[in-house]
Amino acid sequence: MSYIEVRGACEHNLKDVSLDIPKQKLVVFTGVSGSGKSSLVFDTLYVEAFRRFADANHAPIHMMGHSMWARTKRPKVRSIKGLPPALGLSQRQGVAGKLSTVGTISGASDLLRVYFAAFGDVFCKNCDIPLKKTTFQALFKTINADFSHQKIFVVAPIVEKRKGGFAAEIQKFRELGFSKIRINGSLFSLQDDSLPKVDAKKLNTIEVLIDFLAIEETKLKRLERALLQALEFGKGVVIIECPEKKTTDKFNTSSACPQCGESAPRLDPRYFSHSALGQCLKCLGTGSQNEELPSDLYPCSSCKGSRLTSERPIVRVGSTTFEDVHSMKLAEIHRYVKEIIVPLSKSEKSRRKVSDELERLLSTMLELGLNHLQLGRAGSGLSPGDLQRLRLSGMISNSLTGALYVLDEPCQGLTTAEVEHVLKVLKTLVQQGSSVICVEHHPTFIRGGEEVFVMGPGAGLKGGFVLPKIDHEISQHLDSKKSIETKSKAVGNKNIGLELKNVDVRNLKKSTLFIPSGSITILRGSSGKGKSSFLELCVLPAVQKLLDMKRDQDSEVYNLDHCSFQLKGGAKILSLNDVRPGSLTRSSRRSVASAMEVLQPLRLLFSQLSQSQVLGLSESHFSWFSKQGRCADCDGKGYNEIQQRYGSPVEVPCELCSGAKLNSTSLLPRFKGLNFAELMELSIEEAQVLFAHVKFIHPKLERASQFGLGYIKLGQGMDSLSGGELQRLTLTIELKRSQLEGSWFVLVHPGTGLHSPDIIRLGELMQLMKARGATFFMLENREEFLTYCDHLIEF
Repeated sequence: MSYIEVRGACEHNLKDVSLDIPKQKLVVFTGVSGSGKSSLVFDTLYVEAFRRFADANHAPIHMMGHSMWARTKRPKVRSIKGLPPALGLSQRQGVAGKLSTVGTISGASDLLRVYFAAFGDVFCKNCDIPLKKTTFQALFKTINADFSHQKIFVVAPIVEKRKGGFAAEIQKFRELGFSKIRINGSLFSLQDDSLPKVDAKKLNTIEVLIDFLAIEETKLKRLERALLQALEFGKGVVIIECPEKKTTDKFNTSSACPQCGESAPRLDPRYFSHSALGQCLKCLGTGSQNEELPSDLYPCSSCKGSRLTSERPIVRVGSTTFEDVHSMKLAEIHRYVKEIIVPLSKSEKSRRKVSDELERLLSTMLELGLNHLQLGRAGSGLSPGDLQRLRLSGMISNSLTGALYVLDEPCQGLTTAEVEHVLKVLKTLVQQGSSVICVEHHPTFIRGGEEVFVMGPGAGLKGGFVLPKIDHEISQHLDSKKSIETKSKAVGNKNIGLELKNVDVRNLKKSTLFIPSGSITILRGSSGKGKSSFLELCVLPAVQKLLDMKRDQDSEVYNLDHCSFQLKGGAKILSLNDVRPGSLTRSSRRSVASAMEVLQPLRLLFSQLSQSQVLGLSESHFSWFSKQGRCADCDGKGYNEIQQRYGSPVEVPCELCSGAKLNSTSLLPRFKGLNFAELMELSIEEAQVLFAHVKFIHPKLERASQFGLGYIKLGQGMDSLSGGELQRLTLTIELKRSQLEGSWFVLVHPGTGLHSPDIIRLGELMQLMKARGATFFMLENREEFLTYCDHLIEF
């Protein structure tokens, strides 16, 4: 089939959608927030593709990983035909963890670990000279000399920090007649029936005590026999422990220093991992003096920011160590791989397989415009655009033929030139026989799509349809020339605001930068120019320091590690609001009504109804978190779970409360004909009409409705909102204050998830808040925002 045939899709707000999506093309789905794009592309197409894959392969959940896409259930769709195997990249995959790096996110570090462990040259960490294979006679002579007249344990390392129960290995040594075994540092008798079971889910270290003897002339044969056994079971490695000297030495017959005799352990890829055996114990793999600070600017003295322990042997490929590679820019690494690793790998098939995959991955990363990054840079400090492209590079570098790639906003936070890079890479995938479906809002990307579907016409209940063609309004917004012309108006009041001088962070060096108060300032520029560094290491610390000191003197200059700053013209900073897609708690149990602070007034209102007074119901009786109010059968979730062989449990509406979450008594009182559960099913617009004369509720609903959120249901879980919806909801909550002078709002890529009409609503919302005294500082490259810009900073 040349098309993916979708018939009767009804997931979330989709209105029985049926359409044919062409294969082996770059297909773009666009439309306003809440119009049903993700419901169709991810919650229907991708989830069904993954479900079919799991079902066809009988794959258990532990083999598929515990990602959000492994927790699947059948979507609400009548039929889908011609659906290929799919790979997906969602916008909701979360932020990078504290141990994540550019290398771990993209997968490049994994390939380098394997290559260095398997094919690297090992050097002595003391003498920095190559280690050589040692003979058994040399090892025997060394131990005999070093431990003469001492009692020693000869120990064979069987397992080193690996998951598993290892019952067969333990039983083997019991049958061979050995008496002692050490499991995770604790000594046990092998002949004891009460030997504890090893926890297979933990990292376990298992060692067998081969012999305990004194090194004397009469016992050399016994020593020889013990060493031979230990080397056999330990695969060339033996541990010698001397209680009198209180020493533990590990000897490896495949590597020893000819100068000092230092031995190296068997090389394992985990010795090059900062979250496994190679972890620096002082910084716990963060590489930083403080885990809140970036390791490249504040390196840990013990590991010099490499995150790896100094106790490891030195391993080089060519003349370059693993740590050296991770401190290079990607363009340098690619050159190193092509000029050093690839030539070394030509004669050996196993080497060539790893090097080819590494070169292909690095080429993809460079094509996506990530050449400014280093593999060792922390993932937590990356911009959303860089993070998304890193995940994308790891996913598409293998260029699978016939696969379906489903991508959610691969161009968030990118300039027009960078968007064209992404388009080029994705079109190459299509030329190789794959199909690509993207949810995207960037005008340049939409113009580059081979087939464009627009969802709408509105959001929520007003959306859920596929429009027959790109309408006139959207066509107008695809032409960004008008917004480009507005750059000349970027002026702002340069006398009142925050001035930052002598900015010096990473590759950014500026003498003076100014952010005027009571204005909308946009910071824009291509990746790698220092936007995120300037925000995270200069602007935010400066504002936070001023808030802590509660000062506003014009004359005082304060110093930070990477700049100096001062307030000018009597500017005031009274509060800081870091408004990002994840700034509001995303939880299925937390409702929109709760986030908007109308849930408590609604519960109070219901507790004051005459029916509630008669029944003796309080506010807690209208809460699905309290014992008094929640349904006893589903514990206030509204559903029960049916366990599956794979994937997460299927959620079935609770038979007792029918999804209402509350018990029968709490559902009796009614306000204008609606009980509390029915009220939670209302949209914000519907609730606004219902509570037109309730002063504690109506204004909050009115603000949200005014800025395009009227379609969202009061009881909707916060985890179901898009990034754009979360940002607008956060700002409308702040509008409850009549005066916003001195309130600073920081927005990072607010255009994520927003179509052009959504950007207009957000721009109007910011202008209204600016009129009340608010100051906005935004990292954003979407040119539609320039219409609302008062001051522009370009890197």
